[in-house]
Amino acid sequence: MTAQVRADDITAWVERLTAAAERGEPLDLAEGLAADSAARNPADGDKWGPDRQIPAAALRTVLIDRNLAVDPHGVRINGARIIGPVDLENVKFEHPLHLTACRIEDHIDLTGSTLKELNLNSSHIKSLGLDQATITGGLFANDGFTATGEVRALGAKIGGQLSLNGATLTNSDGYALSLDGATITGSLFAADGFTATGQVRAIGANIGGQLSLRGAALTNPDGNALYLDQATITGGIFADDGFTAAGEVRAISATIGGQLSLNGATLTNPDGDALALDQATITSGLFADGFTATGQVRALSATIGNQLSLNGATLTNPDGNALTLDQATITGSLLAEDGFTATGEFSALGAKIGGQLSLNGATLTNPDGYALSLDGATITGSLFADDGFTATGQVRAPAATISVLSLNGATLTNPNGYALYLESSDITTLRLTPAHVDGTTDLTRATITDLRTSPKIPPLGRLIATGWQITDVHGLIRTDRLAATQWLKSTPPGHGFTAQPWHALAAVYDRNGQPADARRLRFTAANETTAHAPWSTKPLRWIYLAVAGHGYYPLWAAVWLAGALLLGVFITDHNTEHFVPTDRAAADKTAAAHAAETHTPAPQPITAADSCSRYPAYPCFNTFNYTLAGVLPAATGVTKADWAISSTAPAVLTLGLPALRTLAWIFTVVLLAGVTGLLRKG
Repeated sequence: MTAQVRADDITAWVERLTAAAERGEPLDLAEGLAADSAARNPADGDKWGPDRQIPAAALRTVLIDRNLAVDPHGVRINGARIIGPVDLENVKFEHPLHLTACRIEDHIDLTGSTLKELNLNSSHIKSLGLDQATITGGLFANDGFTATGEVRALGAKIGGQLSLNGATLTNSDGYALSLDGATITGSLFAADGFTATGQVRAIGANIGGQLSLRGAALTNPDGNALYLDQATITGGIFADDGFTAAGEVRAISATIGGQLSLNGATLTNPDGDALALDQATITSGLFADGFTATGQVRALSATIGNQLSLNGATLTNPDGNALTLDQATITGSLLAEDGFTATGEFSALGAKIGGQLSLNGATLTNPDGYALSLDGATITGSLFADDGFTATGQVRAPAATISVLSLNGATLTNPNGYALYLESSDITTLRLTPAHVDGTTDLTRATITDLRTSPKIPPLGRLIATGWQITDVHGLIRTDRLAATQWLKSTPPGHGFTAQPWHALAAVYDRNGQPADARRLRFTAANETTAHAPWSTKPLRWIYLAVAGHGYYPLWAAVWLAGALLLGVFITDHNTEHFVPTDRAAADKTAAAHAAETHTPAPQPITAADSCSRYPAYPCFNTFNYTLAGVLPAATGVTKADWAISSTAPAVLTLGLPALRTLAWIFTVVLLAGVTGLLRKG
């Protein structure tokens, strides 16, 4: 309960404060108490008697007194209980204000105020407002400083440092510390046991020195623990040596002039992002060795000027991405060795890594998705995933550009899908000698200058390699064609068969002076093509097989040619009523003459379905000869065109016979090419 303040008390305290300010002496109300006395503890300030209770109104009166000749030491109060709201809004006090080891039970309002220095070391306060305030020196709230409400300094200007070492800020339903838009010329220290319950935020703030959070503990599990979006921190961020955060740590679009150090830190936000650094610029590297994160660690489109080190780190986000570096630029290396583990996807889509990406001995686990995603990434150095590297889930780098990709001794496990997916990637050297592969290796359209495999066994896992380009190979498949055949035949069911990978490897054999191996590999590919063709190409392959036996049976074309002729005869014979004389007048004349002689009516009009006896002087329609001339391009004894298809004939005649003629041409060409040896076998 706030003590009652009498006017006489205010006057008396004004006199005491004025005298102390003029002499430059502190007003120490705990003087004479033992250093370990409970009476010195502001936590028990509600028990302090009237002799230590300063009315807030008295403090205001002194600070706004323009006639007061204040000593350069300013106003210094220690061990007091300040009663009532501390209304110092827009106060201009060009001297230090020290309220140390005090108990301040109401809000301190310094909005728009100007001070030379503010010292709140060891004090216990309710809340503090410094919006748009100017402190030409530093702000100190160390050594057990405690706030049970928001400490707020939006747009404030602090000419020195802001020090919160060992402070405790508690505002679980809102912001513990708000520094949005603030300018701190020096450093911000919130280390050495600093704790905050509620959000710590400095959106768009400008910190001229470093931000130190070493050993700090931030707690805001349902939101942001640390919010530094668009902030500029010239001297780097140090959140290591046991730093913990429950809730999201974010610095999206922030500019960090030095390094970001998270060595040994623990970030926990299981339902969201543990660390968000999207579009951030970190000049001197990100170091997170031994780092632990529960929730996603993300740095989309971030720029890291030196290396990113995650050696020994543990990242856990089983329902999403454990680490997201999509479109990030890392000018140095990305190191994730020495027991690094990621549960959830490790994603660096389109990232640019100027040095190496080292995953030696790392463990990546995402059994229902991608363990490692490097789609479109550019790695100027090498990608080392050796020495016990383990991935459960797909390892993928489609369309990536990598100097050396080494998987010596690695274990890749994704039994129901791709264990290694390198479609359209450009790799100078691919060292594919893993200890174990359970899944498919996809090298579709990959460009590999040098493929190095085991010298003793064929490459492990199933292979898809449509469109790959290989300059050279080493290992068993270089000298053992059967080993190469075994690997090429391992394409999993449902992916079809293409001869291109066989021919690409055969070309390597040709270049290496192994023409016999090259010919046998191509021959085997030809025999495998039909059996393993995808459904989209099977109809054409079936036609090729039926017509010419895939080039090995060209006389089958003669059978199809005869079939086309017989089908044409059948169609013609069953549609004679749709054939009419080409010389209608001549046909009508002979029909009329025959009708006059026999006293029978003449057919009108005349069709090939009518008996030839009714127009004896006009050439009779011959089904076989007409079909032979109309369908078979190489037919002899071409019949004069005495008959034609009527304009009302059905499509089976107007389209069917020309289609058969086209097919007959094709069959004839295939037959002639096969007979003369021009048709390529295989």
